[in-house]
Amino acid sequence: MTRIAILTPYAPPVVGGISTFVSGMKRALANRGHQVCVIAGSGVGDGADCSDLGHGRTYASRAQTGLESFQPEVIHANSHSYVLSAGVRYRRKNRGARLLFSFHTTPDKVRTSPLRLLLRKADTITFVSKAQERDLRGVTPGRSDVRILSPATEIPAADQEAALAWRRGHGLSDRSPILMFAGPLEYREKVQGVTDLVRAMPEIVRRFPKARLIILGDGSLKGEVLAAAEAAKDAVSVLGFIPEPCLALANADLYCHISYREGLPLAVLEAMAAGTCVLASPVGGIPEVIDGSNGVLVDGGSPAIARAAIELCADPARRQRLAKEGLATIRRAYTWDRRVVELEKMYSQSSRGAA
Repeated sequence: MTRIAILTPYAPPVVGGISTFVSGMKRALANRGHQVCVIAGSGVGDGADCSDLGHGRTYASRAQTGLESFQPEVIHANSHSYVLSAGVRYRRKNRGARLLFSFHTTPDKVRTSPLRLLLRKADTITFVSKAQERDLRGVTPGRSDVRILSPATEIPAADQEAALAWRRGHGLSDRSPILMFAGPLEYREKVQGVTDLVRAMPEIVRRFPKARLIILGDGSLKGEVLAAAEAAKDAVSVLGFIPEPCLALANADLYCHISYREGLPLAVLEAMAAGTCVLASPVGGIPEVIDGSNGVLVDGGSPAIARAAIELCADPARRQRLAKEGLATIRRAYTWDRRVVELEKMYSQSSRGAA
């Protein structure tokens, strides 16, 4: 088996897509018998020397203690340039280690950032979708060691009683239909999609007076979402991040991932795994997952979103068919049982000691 260090800006209990991805990856690899050490900027890693190390150069420096102690054969760095920098720094003294870097959210300025130079030191680079690879191909010119590593999730165990308790606890017992969005309220293009969804709610409420939109997320642009929600009165609730979104997603009649900038959002896969019908924007890698048979894509602003949501909310049988096929899609291609096999192949095929 292999000693694998996962370098990450975030780990549980920090909530978010990267943290969830890292947690799932560690669990899947450990279940296959590998030794895994998570080294986190924020959150709990494997031991005091691997937890809450900070960010930027502080992380790159402090991560060396955990790396030197663990002596990994594979270093899997995630998302941020300083995380990759920690792996590059360690490998200068330990050239036998293999180094991989995984993109998550598509960064704004990678072509002019230190990340572009650091990527030359990685043995393998992964993208969450083919669309992201196309968008960022210019930063990896001429390289053949590029892979698609899509997010993965688990099929949650059905717990009807817990789901109903969550619904009651949030005052939703008499509300229907329930629409939901989950994700960070960061990045202008992401939040523009969320505000367009919020602005669609008055029209949806005219058709369904007891409709409610639940937003699971937080971030620096939360104020813009709250300002847009004023017109919808009590039809929109922003609950912030929650540690276990599966109970919330199980209560949604329609999961609405409206965003104009994405790699491949884990929340879409989690909603499909929860057996919830998905309405989403055709951006990033989303159309690589949703093809019309397992969810609905909607392009355009609030009027188009409202029309699509109303059509789906008015047709429970169609939602059920789409949700059933969505769950089948997850089982076929997006579980950790499948993804861990891809990881093992990448770890074994990565060339050693890039210059």
